[in-house]
Amino acid sequence: MGLRSFSDKTSARTILQKMMLCFGAVLLVSWLVPTGQILEAKTVVTVWYPWQDFDGELLVARTKEFNQLQNEIEIKPVYVEGGGIPNGKLAIAVATGKAPDLVLYWGSEQAGSLGAANVIQPIDRWLKEAGIDPSDYFPAAWRANMYQGKVYGIPEMLNVNLLFYNDRLFDEAGLDSTKPPSTIAEIDEVAYKLTQFGGDRKLTRMGWVPWSWQGHEFFWSWAFGANIYQNGKLAVNSPQVLAALRWQANYMNRYGLANVESFLSGDAENGGNVDYFADGRLVMRIDGEWKIRFYLQETQGKVSFAVAPAPTADPSRPRPAWVFGNTWYVPFGAKQPLAALKFVAWFNQAELSRDVADKVWNISPVIKAAQSQKLLSDRRFRVAIQQVGSPGAGTNFTSKYLARIQQEVHDAFWNGIHQKDTPENVLNKAQQVLEAFIASQGGPD
Repeated sequence: MGLRSFSDKTSARTILQKMMLCFGAVLLVSWLVPTGQILEAKTVVTVWYPWQDFDGELLVARTKEFNQLQNEIEIKPVYVEGGGIPNGKLAIAVATGKAPDLVLYWGSEQAGSLGAANVIQPIDRWLKEAGIDPSDYFPAAWRANMYQGKVYGIPEMLNVNLLFYNDRLFDEAGLDSTKPPSTIAEIDEVAYKLTQFGGDRKLTRMGWVPWSWQGHEFFWSWAFGANIYQNGKLAVNSPQVLAALRWQANYMNRYGLANVESFLSGDAENGGNVDYFADGRLVMRIDGEWKIRFYLQETQGKVSFAVAPAPTADPSRPRPAWVFGNTWYVPFGAKQPLAALKFVAWFNQAELSRDVADKVWNISPVIKAAQSQKLLSDRRFRVAIQQVGSPGAGTNFTSKYLARIQQEVHDAFWNGIHQKDTPENVLNKAQQVLEAFIASQGGPD
């Protein structure tokens, strides 16, 4: 055998060095990991979240905190507008085997439609092991995610409809601003006193426009005692819904269709540049509790306002509230559903949920957290939290037909209010259209 070349010697030395490095690495790992434990990779959970603004930044910060606190689960947040639900991206991801493990959505109305379509899955079997107890949550919020007896989502944050009113204008009109109207009859009387006209009887200020902002048809139907769809029974043309529509149409009849439409055209809701409530042209309106922050901060306190529970049609019934908000869903095809729900359980711990809710001016869905929010120091916010847990708290029904029912009922109310046809006719037509549609889809769910 001949002598080794210089390159042969170099290769042998390199191999020896690599062996020593590997041996040293093994010693280091054995020193870092306690005896009897195995170093394992974290379970990676992909979470789609719906915003890029402050709410989104807050969620991302929470995921980083969670990742640093434990070594079991790694949360990977990915921004997808609307959580991929409005634009259909989530359904595509599920169909192509690329579903995330968890989705945060900016609404609470998808349990029925996405559940029936097998886009999201029931999560009952994992709740106990994940540490999620339904009794910790406000009943109306939890009910919004029940479909056909199964749980399809977990509330993340809550909102509620309230009556906002300009207390300074109440006082100027000789009304008691400490006693806002509590019934439909009272608010009609007050609204008329607060309404003002200019030349040619043109409206310059309206006391109240019941259908504006968050005064939607489902909410007012609820306030009049109606359940539009319950246990598979459709009641679009029920006496209660008809009463709610007639009441709103009467405002057009009293002030004139053209007069009201002309007046409202400048409001921000209708594409105008002015928030009519902020500048005093609209004295009362229904809106969500997040607007408390807007009117306190964004307007630099220029508007003097208070809030109260919305008025009820029947004084013997509780004051109505409409509860909605953000929701966690687990899609079909999620690879780590239990780990995802463990993150949700951590995120919704009372102290953490309370902190997030205070930062975004929402209401925690966790009863214990909501009852200790710092925002309770504001009397207006106290009303909001009381309404979420009140006997009059309602929410969207869960059905795969919800979106279609909402659209037909919305169109019926718009046509009835704007005098396209009588309230009776528009509701009867909507009832017939929906009955035919539901029958064509296999019947009630």
